[in-house]
Amino acid sequence: MSAKKIASVKKVRGVLITPSGEVTPIEVENSLRALWEVVGGYVERIPLKDGADLFANRESRALPVHKNALADDLIKRCGEQPARLVVVGKALVLGEVQPSGDSTDVPDWVLKHLTKQAQ
Repeated sequence: MSAKKIASVKKVRGVLITPSGEVTPIEVENSLRALWEVVGGYVERIPLKDGADLFANRESRALPVHKNALADDLIKRCGEQPARLVVVGKALVLGEVQPSGDSTDVPDWVLKHLTKQAQ
């Protein structure tokens, strides 16, 4: 009888951006469910330059929460293409998604950029 190997879920480092402009380094499980929990629903991935991805609630326009101006500004300044949504609620920035579907740790430039913009 063979034993099944249980895969462990790796954690990745990211940056959480709240509508109030708070920028917080966090560590999250590298899973879709963890992304859902952080942004409060189904996620939309928005590729940013230099190895980063922003994740926001894809149904955000229907939510009764505040616009996330800092996340919108990050997309406008550092996005690979024009944004398809206005970010409301929380946003999470991680490293780019790999072909395996796993995200990587957030690049250092993201926290530096956000900290500078929040001042």
